[in-house]
Amino acid sequence: MSINKICMNSIPRLLCALLVAAPISLFAQSQGEVYRPDTSFKVYAGGQEKTIAFGGGFNNAQLSLADVNNDGTKDLVVFEKMGNQVKVYINYGTAGAPDYRYREEYERNFPAIMNYMQLHDYNCDNVPDLFHRGITGFDVYRGYYNASSQLSFTHFKGLWHPNSAGTSMVNAYCDPGDIPGIVDIDADGDLDFLAFSILGFRIQFYRNMRVEDGLPCDSIRVVLADKCWGDIFQDFERTHELNVPCTNRPADEDPATALSGVAKTTLHTGNTLCFFDHEGDGDMDYLNGSISFSDIQFLKNGRVEGSLQEDLIVAQDTTWQSNGHIFNMPNWPSAFWLDYDQDGDRDIVITPHGQNVSENYNCVAWYRNTGSDAAPVFLYQGDTLLSRLTIDQGTGSYPMLYDYDKDGKTDLFVGGDGFFQPNGNLRAKIAYYRNTSTGSDLSFTLMNEDFLNIFAANHRGAYPAVGDLDNDGKDDLVVGHSNGKISFYKDTSAVTGAPEWKLITDTLRDINNNNIDSTQFPAPFIYDIDKDGKKDLILGGSAGRLYCYLNEGNTGELKLQHHSSYLGGVKADPQVYFGAYSAPFIGKLDNTGQDFLLVGSNSGILYRYTGFQNGNISTTYPRIDSGYSLINRSWGPNSGFRSVPAVADLDGDGKYEMVMGNILGGVKIYKQAINVGIEDPGSTAETVKLYPNPAKDVLRIEWNETFSRGADVSVSVYSVTGQYLGGQNFKGSLTGTISLHGFAPGTYFCNIVTAGGRKSVRFIIL
Repeated sequence: MSINKICMNSIPRLLCALLVAAPISLFAQSQGEVYRPDTSFKVYAGGQEKTIAFGGGFNNAQLSLADVNNDGTKDLVVFEKMGNQVKVYINYGTAGAPDYRYREEYERNFPAIMNYMQLHDYNCDNVPDLFHRGITGFDVYRGYYNASSQLSFTHFKGLWHPNSAGTSMVNAYCDPGDIPGIVDIDADGDLDFLAFSILGFRIQFYRNMRVEDGLPCDSIRVVLADKCWGDIFQDFERTHELNVPCTNRPADEDPATALSGVAKTTLHTGNTLCFFDHEGDGDMDYLNGSISFSDIQFLKNGRVEGSLQEDLIVAQDTTWQSNGHIFNMPNWPSAFWLDYDQDGDRDIVITPHGQNVSENYNCVAWYRNTGSDAAPVFLYQGDTLLSRLTIDQGTGSYPMLYDYDKDGKTDLFVGGDGFFQPNGNLRAKIAYYRNTSTGSDLSFTLMNEDFLNIFAANHRGAYPAVGDLDNDGKDDLVVGHSNGKISFYKDTSAVTGAPEWKLITDTLRDINNNNIDSTQFPAPFIYDIDKDGKKDLILGGSAGRLYCYLNEGNTGELKLQHHSSYLGGVKADPQVYFGAYSAPFIGKLDNTGQDFLLVGSNSGILYRYTGFQNGNISTTYPRIDSGYSLINRSWGPNSGFRSVPAVADLDGDGKYEMVMGNILGGVKIYKQAINVGIEDPGSTAETVKLYPNPAKDVLRIEWNETFSRGADVSVSVYSVTGQYLGGQNFKGSLTGTISLHGFAPGTYFCNIVTAGGRKSVRFIIL
């Protein structure tokens, strides 16, 4: 996919302009993929392993099953609309006992997703294909396995159908916020498409004519077969009107006309469809999640038992399961029909589809099928199907790394925006995970899920940082809150050891008695920025800048003086005025021994700065990396990823680990994979050569036999922000050529991967 096409479809134009126009010197010291996903650390709580502990959290999960690594076993794939994240969990278990483990490397093969994602095989090759909204309503990607046996995708087409007059083509419609039905509704052997109409009161049926027209299997041709599928009519009530064909409501033929003012007020959009065979009788019933309700409605299809020619909804359960467990999922639930436990029959999983004011921990409800697909029995199992297996602080996680118990091993603390409450507010905690590693057995153990009892203070937001601010030789704790205020906890311990933090104030003030504040969502970090021997307070926040308060106190004094609201000219997501969510980390990132400033952002991009190391607090800090380590592949400044980095040597091997918070409330972990300056992937080395560089129309790649070892070579192109833009596999060759047609001028990375290793080489397109 070209950058031009990406700009047109997904990224705000201003960001694309910045990517294309960015000066090359900005990325002159970009080091490529310094950090890679780490799978060595285990996490325990209550004696049980959190098997997907570093899986990144869950808020609005859309679940699919697919064989992602081509091993014959289905894996779990989750699309999170909040942050536009695809997450892959490889199944290492057995039938009936899956063991899903987070594996980020498989995510790079997925395209940018809009609004919803479903995986189905449309072309009969037993390889999952991908469907999402795209710009038409239904956009299709063909699935294939690359040279590394990883599920990958290439764009097929968006779905269009002839208009009623047959004079032009019209896109198959799906409302931007909805989840449609993609299922073989007429049981003819190909996938069909169903979605609510533009006003949200009728289901429209787009029939796939592949079988009827005798087309090849790798084909989709749709027609609008029914504007009123099932003869149902939905307004703002839980109860749908049944047996209401289109002819009973002339306005259905043209929703732009003939609607009275009263009728218009009863119509709405906002639905999630889950088609499934509730009775195992061969026709498709469905669960409907409505934007108006926190429970879900069941609609029964009577086609088979009534010996009817067409699908007809004949009964409904307005609060499914009225004869079992009625699950309340604020707000706007979505249901998914899949065999989660891989025991041979499909279950129902329900998650919230509404964002921001939805359940963010008790948010994945599982109704296990204890019967069979032919005679299903759905029994409620709980609402923390995935979140209980991961580190999850609700929304907007904020990690901190600190050796709390002074045993020489760095521990993990995780705060965040907070957990959803019945009144719609968020209420924050900080969880403490002790580093319990022994030798090569690397682990964290949950010691306290509500450290310092912060939950009782009823704060929205708890963002921790540690350092000696009162100049008594002991580390204090500050905690930022979403409203902009900072709490200060003093270490009152008398001896060296674990701090005994006591709350001194919920509103930290500066030397002039002004509230210390960085507008909203203050992200604190404590560091001696002016090199005077005293720790200062640096704050990120929603504005994206860095605020600096200098430590002016003597021994035992807490005196902070506001110095700057724009320290170093640092700005996360420079094209965003408000809502950039800067989150600073200052310290060592690699084997160079040098401190760097690393700033997380709302887009997920990590910005790396230098120029502060000599204590100069009045200069502009040069930005030397925009998209550090290619970690987060963002689709623009409004993607809402909200990266928060924390770095330390967690296993004592001399290389660093990075723990990353994000909007979903979970954390991810990465390991320093190269020694910068020694194994720098930014150099071409002798094993791999790129030319011409700069390039214009094509890029040629050469590698030697030592590097390829006779195996397939996978070549991928990434933007400077780490977004996968396309690639190609080469077999039995020592050369490859990539077409650059359609790529805009700018700086890119070429990743070359084979059995012999991996190289990441920067190149320029003129």
